[in-house]
Amino acid sequence: MEAIKNRILTNWRVAKRAETKERIALALDTFIDELANFPLSPQASDVGIRAIRLLVDLACADFEQHKTENRFFEDLNRILRLCGYRLLRAENDRYQVVDAEKWDLTIHKTSSIWGIAEFLRSQSPKL
Repeated sequence: MEAIKNRILTNWRVAKRAETKERIALALDTFIDELANFPLSPQASDVGIRAIRLLVDLACADFEQHKTENRFFEDLNRILRLCGYRLLRAENDRYQVVDAEKWDLTIHKTSSIWGIAEFLRSQSPKL
């Protein structure tokens, strides 16, 4: 994971002013994409859980700073896909985590997007 971070930072152009929301989102997207292609061994599950927690923490910080629930939903959905799940939003503002391949298999339900973030903190990437 450190190698992924270093590779992204090597190619990152430093802004002359405070980072914008779009550049923070770009950094998160790049990190998630790189992590999705990072091969994990079964012994690396603890590292995978820490990586997922880091991604969730970054997404939460971005949400708290910019207050965009749709972007937060998209970020959490991308992280869930790393774990083999998908995030659905029901009409009554309830959230449902389902298996990525079997959408009728519900894994977790909650009425809060924060509940999804808490659920994700205990997940590991799908090997």
